[in-house]
Amino acid sequence: MRRASIAGLLTLALLAGCDKRPKGVLSQDEMVSLLTDVEMADAYYNTAAPGERIDRRTLLASVMEKHGITQEEMDSTTAYYGRNIDEYALIYEKVGANLRKKTGKEETAVASDDIWPYARFAAFMPNGLGEGITFSFPAEDLEKGSALEWGMRLTSTEGADVTLGVEYEGGLASYIKRSATGSKTLKVNLQTDTALQAKRIYGILHVPTASMPVWADSIRLIKTEFDSLNYSKIRQQHRIYPPLPRPLPEKVEGSIVTDTVNS
Repeated sequence: MRRASIAGLLTLALLAGCDKRPKGVLSQDEMVSLLTDVEMADAYYNTAAPGERIDRRTLLASVMEKHGITQEEMDSTTAYYGRNIDEYALIYEKVGANLRKKTGKEETAVASDDIWPYARFAAFMPNGLGEGITFSFPAEDLEKGSALEWGMRLTSTEGADVTLGVEYEGGLASYIKRSATGSKTLKVNLQTDTALQAKRIYGILHVPTASMPVWADSIRLIKTEFDSLNYSKIRQQHRIYPPLPRPLPEKVEGSIVTDTVNS
């Protein structure tokens, strides 16, 4: 049986909910504090030696005890925020900021370098319509030779993979695919060609149904200028060439082919 992540255990009661936070549901600040500790506990589990690991459910119980939360409050809270995705998105933004402070990994990317045009939070449920994210948008303004990094944080990366690609003028396309490696941060880097003009950028995040529910936050697409030292990475990418034009058949007097071509 698949082992659920500690953070994933918090989303198992997502079928109920209401518009206003009822009594017994944690506030946003309380939820931020709780989820920060849950993520830290999950990080401990993922980095501990197999023989030294504490069971995930035991870790979750200890976090709940630390925050003085009952199982009933946990069920009510996960149900409420499961129905109020906008609030949950704000909570996880704050959780991400807390984790970066605790680990000393403050993000230094300049906001203007992030060209991601969509929402920075997504939720993938077993009964949802899709199994991830698929996007495509024009990139005529992307400078030749620019590098791209598409990344995000996931509550579970079990079986997840991400693909990032670029299509150039003329039909040639290039892409690279990466699978999860155990880290909660999933990202893929793409190097564009210095001799070709990009037409569009596209990408796919696949999350298998068996891993759901999964939450994604801090979704970003960072653009950096041409760097000669990193340009050799373009050799690791896959290329898709446009189909060659098919020549017209030679004229044969009195044939059906000739009559069709002439018409």
